[in-house]
Amino acid sequence: LRARAEHAWRQTQAGAVALVKRLQQIARLGRRQAEQLITAGRTAAGLAAENERDRLEALDALAHLDALRARLPLVYRRLFSFQPVGDPLLLEQRDTALEAVRTAYQRWTDGQLTSAILLTGPPGSGRTSVLMALRRTLFSDASPATLVLTRRIENEPELAALIAQALDLDPGPEPSLNRLEEILQAESERHRIGLIENLEHLLLRAPSGSDLYERMAVFLSRTDGVVFWVTTMVEPAWHFLLRTEPQIAALSQPIVLQALDRAGLEAAVMKRHMRSGLPLVFAEPTDLQPLTRRRLQRAETEDAQQTILREVFFDRLFRASGGHLQLAFLHWLRTIDFEAVTDRLTVNPLHALDFSFIERFDLVRSFTLKALLQHGSLTLPEHDRVLRTTREESFLVFEALANELLIEQIVKPSGDGAMSRDTVGAPIASITPTDRYRIRPLVVNPVTEALRAKNML
Repeated sequence: LRARAEHAWRQTQAGAVALVKRLQQIARLGRRQAEQLITAGRTAAGLAAENERDRLEALDALAHLDALRARLPLVYRRLFSFQPVGDPLLLEQRDTALEAVRTAYQRWTDGQLTSAILLTGPPGSGRTSVLMALRRTLFSDASPATLVLTRRIENEPELAALIAQALDLDPGPEPSLNRLEEILQAESERHRIGLIENLEHLLLRAPSGSDLYERMAVFLSRTDGVVFWVTTMVEPAWHFLLRTEPQIAALSQPIVLQALDRAGLEAAVMKRHMRSGLPLVFAEPTDLQPLTRRRLQRAETEDAQQTILREVFFDRLFRASGGHLQLAFLHWLRTIDFEAVTDRLTVNPLHALDFSFIERFDLVRSFTLKALLQHGSLTLPEHDRVLRTTREESFLVFEALANELLIEQIVKPSGDGAMSRDTVGAPIASITPTDRYRIRPLVVNPVTEALRAKNML
């Protein structure tokens, strides 16, 4: 009995020791997991705080753009305007497009068959600037008829009346494209040039939403023997047409304007700055790569150092802007120091704005941004039709995008559908069903990149 009792005691004691060890292991494991969770939580909180700081910095830059430009010398405000370029010498990497139009125009004047030209490219790629350059060069001896569509046209009589007014034709009591075709085809001489901007305003991604553009494309095709047509359309809308209406898209001759590459961006900025006559000096960043820093140390002259620093600056500017000129101008103006009292203008190291918060938008806001890119602009009723939302839902998503300073109101055009070249989007006081909204040109590139990151473009 004593032996059995001692054996049972030893087993109980061993079991108790094993249990204690197991509990200690569980405690250590739990402590490690708790520490990992705490670390992960702190990391997430830190990232969230950092993301919020980046978002607020980007919004502050957009909100204070007018104040930033007000501090600039007048000559600099004019050179780095966010409006289309009126001087052909300031255009960069558009020679191929201009030459393509020139070749087509020569064929047309020689009596050969040509199709209507359609200039397309990403928003902000310079479609209007190319047209302005054509007016001052190729069409300088002519008087091109011009129509700028700044609102959506959804019926043929209204469109026919606008075209007739631009061409100085009599549309009759019941305007129609058929009547305009008859008038134009009766003309024996080729002397008319027609420029029509923003054909995306003839499209709506809704049932029967491309019918009017289809009729317009046929009209342009039937009259291109007597009118040399040059039109523009934003690239997302053109891609939509290529996918959904390829036969209609084939009636036009597309000329695609690509975003500027690294060299083109530097040339565009420096051409403008050189006209100011102000000498530049590029400040050295504190975060240079080791290889670049060694190159800088080995440079024997200040000019050699400045060449390296200029290269670094424009490399970073290109990455920050994606070749989008307006966004590049914003970054450039933020880095220039006009307040330092020196004989040279200092270009401070670039601190790129971070718009990655757009990638974290929900699907409704993301699809709304995509719709705005494709349509050029939208009203609340048009948004209802495109995304099949209620008016309240459309109002809320537009209000949210306005709070993020990503959209702006288009100033109401005059009765003929045209808008002054100097007119820009206006700040939004309140969202209304009658006003028209578009993505702010400054943020078109970040919006596009965010949608591409989500595989939506």
